[in-house]
Amino acid sequence: MGRKRTSNDADLVQPDQYVVPKNKRAKIPPPEPWPLPEFDPLPIDLPLTDGAPDLPPHIDPTDPLALFKLIWTDDLLKELAAHTNEYARLHPY
Repeated sequence: MGRKRTSNDADLVQPDQYVVPKNKRAKIPPPEPWPLPEFDPLPIDLPLTDGAPDLPPHIDPTDPLALFKLIWTDDLLKELAAHTNEYARLHPY
């Protein structure tokens, strides 16, 4: 008799003993899908943007650091560092 294989992966679905025969069919057919709701497309007021980003005039769109600093400001980085240091102080390894 072989050893039963197990896993510690919580997302793994173990095979079961029941095998559905290929000639089995559902007793009732699936329901028909409901009708789609009425839809009005969103109007676009600026059709001449040509897919360009809407950046402030002083930002160079080819400069990765300038784009990064649009999201991660110096104040945000200081706050992140302060919270990280506080967590490290409270939870030493």
